[in-house]
Amino acid sequence: MFLLRYLGSFRTFILKAVTSKRAYGSVAITGLSSITNFALAIAIARAGTVQDVANFAIGFSGFVIVSGLSRSLIGEPSSARLLSLKELRAGGKQVSAYGILLAAILGIIGVLTGQLYLLAVGVFGHAIAMYDYSKLVSTVFGKPYIATTLEIVRTILIVASVFVPSLNQSPMRLFLFWLVITGLIGTVGILIQHIKLLPSFYHSEISHRESISYAFDYILGAGTTQITTFALGAFASPAVNASIRGAGTLFGPITMIATSVRALVLPFLSRGLRSGSKLSPSVNVSATLAIAAVPLLVIVNLIPAQWGQALLGETWVVSKAVLPILSIEVVTTMLTTIPFAGHRSLGAHKRVFNIRLVLAVLRLVVVIVAGVYGGHIWAAIAMVFTSALGLVVWWISYSRLLRCQTIDE
Repeated sequence: MFLLRYLGSFRTFILKAVTSKRAYGSVAITGLSSITNFALAIAIARAGTVQDVANFAIGFSGFVIVSGLSRSLIGEPSSARLLSLKELRAGGKQVSAYGILLAAILGIIGVLTGQLYLLAVGVFGHAIAMYDYSKLVSTVFGKPYIATTLEIVRTILIVASVFVPSLNQSPMRLFLFWLVITGLIGTVGILIQHIKLLPSFYHSEISHRESISYAFDYILGAGTTQITTFALGAFASPAVNASIRGAGTLFGPITMIATSVRALVLPFLSRGLRSGSKLSPSVNVSATLAIAAVPLLVIVNLIPAQWGQALLGETWVVSKAVLPILSIEVVTTMLTTIPFAGHRSLGAHKRVFNIRLVLAVLRLVVVIVAGVYGGHIWAAIAMVFTSALGLVVWWISYSRLLRCQTIDE
């Protein structure tokens, strides 16, 4: 009976969410991007050593930082303000400027630390930022087919590259090819949509203060993971980043679901609040997500050693030890998505900021210390601990917010 109720709520959530063209485009693009990243990570793990995978983890984090920060500086505030197509096109100038700045910073860090993967991201940083913005303009303006079509082409080219002998024998060549194709696809998207490219930090609609606010919010959220990866790369054994990256690769399809849900769940919860629903829809969706995720995680943990070796190569040895531990982290992170979105739907922005600030600092300190002094096993345990703590904090806070709202009404 309870299971049927959970499934009913989840079905309602999905049906309502996917009626939005923007949501459909976001989910499709996220899915295609996940396929591409999965293929790249597997190919690099198979071709390289533990050190190669650890270096790739740092380079990939650099890619995520550039796309995430450029999106939060201009893309997200533009989307929130529902700017016109003309204004979105003009916003490309600011994305271009921030892309150059971020690329220069990462490039310099790459040179100073000898991290070739990070240096490569610095070289292509501007193209990465423009690629991400071209996707956002396509979905925000209501024409997701542009970004989806380009993402399909990108996926086909990159997946095909892992079967090319001259590429799949070298992790760095694979990474560079991935960056080149991403940059080319982004350029095509920019040209098709007539997005401005001339760099400028001035934006007529979005102030620097607003941009910095969104960027800081990103750093406290997803950015914390990337900063942790950089710190572990600098101070911990390569096995730490390699094991986490390897496990994350195998969990890719599951985390893709979580990422897609994050894009869809906010409007669902907002509608539920307007209709008088309180905590039960959130609990039902969370329970259904857990029911769907746990069997998949069990399957990943039961992968035979031969298969794991075939998928991850040398990295399998260190990744298999953290798979059961990080499986718990995947579930807790997925379940945290719901109360976090609930806070946003209630407009509790100051509360969100305070919670994220405390949890981000705690996660950085605990995971880095555990990784440096305890190695990859203790780093994984620290990730589970901080994630579980965050889950408890977000749910308690969300339930109290709903209770206060009920009293006010």
